[in-house]
Amino acid sequence: MEWRPINALDFMAQNSIAHIWRGLVELPSSRNCLVLANPMKHFLCIAISAALAYMLSYAFLTLFSQWYEPKYINNDDELGVAIFWSFLALLLLTIGGAYVGHRYYVNAIRRNSGNPRIAPNVKKEKNL
Repeated sequence: MEWRPINALDFMAQNSIAHIWRGLVELPSSRNCLVLANPMKHFLCIAISAALAYMLSYAFLTLFSQWYEPKYINNDDELGVAIFWSFLALLLLTIGGAYVGHRYYVNAIRRNSGNPRIAPNVKKEKNL
């Protein structure tokens, strides 16, 4: 094998964004792979569920803080700790809501596909 210096243009052509994108978009040949049909619907499902989770958890944490603050917080340090934990809870609940939206979309795609390997719960109609 002959050693030669790497040509920068050849390297860029081999590792271009289009080349990487083609690798991400190409689907495996397996028949039981799940194809997410519409990425915009997938994103909207995730975004809406994350927003709903954020609003619900914000409302819950507001009510909780109105009860907790007068009873148990005596100084600014305790208030800072309570705010930190409430923001952490908001973040985790929002991420959980986004995950629920993702799972909802994936399960909806599985239910609507006719492939029994992807959707094992779909019952086949019997031909009479």
